Amino acid sequence: MAEQRRITVVNQHTNNYGDDAAGVALVERCLSELQATQVDVFYIWDGGDGGLPVDDERVRHHRLPVLAGSRDARPALARATLRQLLLRKGVHPGLRGLASSARDSDFVLVSPAGANIGIYKDWTYLFVLVGLVLNGIRPIFFQNTIGRSNSRIFDAVARYVLRRSDLYVRESASQRWLASEGLTAYLGVDTGLLLDIEPQGVTDPVIAVVPTNLSGWHRDFKSDDDGLLWRDALARGLAISAAEHGLGVRIVPHLYGSQAEPAEIERFIAALAKHGCPAEIAPVSTLSGYISELGRASVVVSMRYHGLILSARQGVPCVSLAYENKMSEAAAYLGQSELAMHVRDVSSELIVKHIAHAIKHRTRIRASSRTRISSLIDIARGPLLAMRSELLRRAS
Repeated sequence: MAEQRRITVVNQHTNNYGDDAAGVALVERCLSELQATQVDVFYIWDGGDGGLPVDDERVRHHRLPVLAGSRDARPALARATLRQLLLRKGVHPGLRGLASSARDSDFVLVSPAGANIGIYKDWTYLFVLVGLVLNGIRPIFFQNTIGRSNSRIFDAVARYVLRRSDLYVRESASQRWLASEGLTAYLGVDTGLLLDIEPQGVTDPVIAVVPTNLSGWHRDFKSDDDGLLWRDALARGLAISAAEHGLGVRIVPHLYGSQAEPAEIERFIAALAKHGCPAEIAPVSTLSGYISELGRASVVVSMRYHGLILSARQGVPCVSLAYENKMSEAAAYLGQSELAMHVRDVSSELIVKHIAHAIKHRTRIRASSRTRISSLIDIARGPLLAMRSELLRRAS
């Protein structure tokens, strides 16, 4: 009888092609490299829809109402967490399925994600992990962003979890912060680089743009006017660049489902039209379609982290507008720092300059990115290799 090997993945986000890319890569590698016979994926705050596009009988998708429903369950989770911390029992009824799956698994992986433990201060995400730790589970953070929030209470609870976890991070900034807390972490890169991607056979004469309404979701930009911050400057720079290089402009949506940004896309189209630049919206409805749109572009301009990751993964130059350190670090290890800028530094002049540089040096940038990818994939496989070693140790 074949050996049964079960893996649980917790806190998987969806309705976001970037989170889906990293999640799919993780699940596929669990199946291929760890020979998992069952992978249970537990989603968090997806409004009950979405999900990783993995159609495999070995993969089970769980949308627990307490985590992925339409109602805010944080108060109930907080009470259950406090009860567990005080009494060491009493997991929230809505989490019993997750706790049972975790106890029966060889490994419990915290899905690759942004700074939920950090600037996003995601209490639901943290309550789930507290519940697991108090049930004797040792989670493995699979190349996440981890850092300090603006809450001493949140950070104290986070430290409780982190000290009882194995830590693999994708930013040196995360590794340094953890070291300052007396914790050791493996420094990796983004898990999305582990995706197997078919090369695109054609290059379209377009600038693919991945915009986002930063003031609508990011803590550091809540008080900003996106028009003044980036929208108008980017639209003007794209209009000039498209005319100079004979390229079209294609907007590639990064979010879908309950997180989609149709209003922002319409505002951006209007801003481009004001500068005489027509634009089309890529008819993206799948992760593979999103990846294909980026891979076929002459150059990508991305305001989203995985727009950069998945463009460079295919050797396409990407002008990145960084809203966090993770984008700057990724541009560096992908060999595209020369095309990166912080979103607060955006000007039409810089956009024109960077797009011209990307087009002029496209062949060199493509070759450099592709040369780096094989070594980056080896680094991204670090947690998998550690788990394989652990399986061998258990078997001996």
